[in-house]
Amino acid sequence: MLKKINLFLLLISVIITIGCSETKQVDELQTEHTIVNGVILDYPDSCSYISILIDDIISGEQTRYLSEVDSNGNFDFKVDIYIAQDVFLQYGNQLRYLLLKPNSSLYLEFNYSDYDATIKFSGKLASINHQVDEFIKLVRPIYDDFSTLDSKISTGSLEDFKLAVYKQNTINDSILNHFITDYQPDKEIEQWASNYLQYMCAGLLTNVIYHPKIKITNEYWDFKINFPLNRNDDFLCSNFKEYVVEYYYGYYYRGKLSHAFDTLKSGHIHSFIQIVSDSISSNFNGISYDIIMSSVLKTALTHDVDKVESFMLKNPNLLNNEAISEKINMEIESLKLAKSKEMDYANFINNDSLNINENWLDSLINTKYRNKIVYIDIWGTWCGICLDDMIYSKEIKQTFDNKDIVFLYICCFSDENSWKKMIDKYKIKGDHILANDEMTTLLKSKYQITGYPTYMIFNKGKKLSIDCPRPSNENFEQIINNLISRKAF
Repeated sequence: MLKKINLFLLLISVIITIGCSETKQVDELQTEHTIVNGVILDYPDSCSYISILIDDIISGEQTRYLSEVDSNGNFDFKVDIYIAQDVFLQYGNQLRYLLLKPNSSLYLEFNYSDYDATIKFSGKLASINHQVDEFIKLVRPIYDDFSTLDSKISTGSLEDFKLAVYKQNTINDSILNHFITDYQPDKEIEQWASNYLQYMCAGLLTNVIYHPKIKITNEYWDFKINFPLNRNDDFLCSNFKEYVVEYYYGYYYRGKLSHAFDTLKSGHIHSFIQIVSDSISSNFNGISYDIIMSSVLKTALTHDVDKVESFMLKNPNLLNNEAISEKINMEIESLKLAKSKEMDYANFINNDSLNINENWLDSLINTKYRNKIVYIDIWGTWCGICLDDMIYSKEIKQTFDNKDIVFLYICCFSDENSWKKMIDKYKIKGDHILANDEMTTLLKSKYQITGYPTYMIFNKGKKLSIDCPRPSNENFEQIINNLISRKAF
């Protein structure tokens, strides 16, 4: 549940790349290319791609960049970012934490099986990366402390929890002072390290939003005095962005402005946007305000694209930052385009046509797909790994045209606009269901689904007791063809 802590426990080392050019003010954000390339030694043949995952600080969406690893282990990325921000380098089942800055570059060389012992940096950023590496070694011991603190949210009083977090923040100060004294980092790294630790604690306090049964008073949120909501230099650390968004969700969405979302549900889009904008301006300004408003607008877009567009046209100064405003306008155009397309390669199954109970999928297969082989992909628009395999799925399915097999895609925890947008982007040919919360819960319980993506194969109404291959599996085509020709595995 605590995304930040879980990632800390997973990521063994952190690499940060920060450009040497003058720091760009966040009110002048613009997209620039950043180059990340290098070589992986001892790279296994089974993995031919490496990826960079970017959680966009503006849109909140995750973008995944793929690079093919050639026979010599070389990879090369060209990514678009706005300002120095945390990203992830993923290869195999390993994740490494990076922070990239616009118009910068980094070259990495490491052994696939032993990153920590073999990583080498070259170029102007080598010294900076070394400094951050040393910092992460100092903070690793406190990751367990943060997990323990997070588990105490639902036990005891919230006031005691706040005091415990404040105490941890004091401990963090001593770690920071030790790092500054012993390693004498550059000022930019010192600032990043300070924000990294400070907003880890702030994130613990906002994580109370993930406990809906806990009653939260307005007084609880006064910790913003210790953890400011508006600091333009903090975007070297993604913890700050997460803190701002979670503070808004807890104090406004679940509390002060809960009534505003009733106007949204009733279709009064303009009133909803105006109410939120007027209210949050007392706590948020500059880039923080724009990030919150972009989140509000994206929420409104899931209800009515045309009304959001008309509000933006009537209020051209709603957003201060040009890049953020442009990104919202691009989202509007993309959703309008997806809405206008027929997408004849996709067959959308209306949930109203289904009998929703614990056996809803079985019933569908035994009626609509009787005597057929059904390959099921259970995915989400937010799931980067799911989308990675869509690339393979599109290519390999061409070999099964006009054969006795159905590809059924069940999308979970996603809104309709994003769902259709991803189907259009990846040209996902097949039958499609957008599962609501009830359908998803029943599906997870029936088939013990614990993660995404999940793949299943049904043959004549029965789920086969095999490890279902992903489209990226080198044996995928052979397995499916064996089924079609009724051969044994």
